[in-house]
Amino acid sequence: MDKRRFVLVLALAGVATTGSAVGAQKAEDACALLTSAEIQPLEGNAKVGNGVPSTDALGSRNCQYKWGAGGNVQGGAFFLQVSVTEIAKVFPGIRSSHC
Repeated sequence: MDKRRFVLVLALAGVATTGSAVGAQKAEDACALLTSAEIQPLEGNAKVGNGVPSTDALGSRNCQYKWGAGGNVQGGAFFLQVSVTEIAKVFPGIRSSHC
């Protein structure tokens, strides 16, 4: 794992540990939580595209960022997916008040 990917994994782990702070923000979409300008210093030369918001069957708010050449990982493209989901939907039986 190169330095950029390691830093990105650590950054995402830090976001995961502050779940209550993310929940408190009540963002309309996950793209409001992280901008392409905040990702850019981790990548360096390649231009990080704007986030593309979406939702899924659980009602999660997602945002996908893409950069690099090619249409897939094997071709040199990189993807970062930000997902915000109510914890009770992901882990049934756990109430949001326990987090």
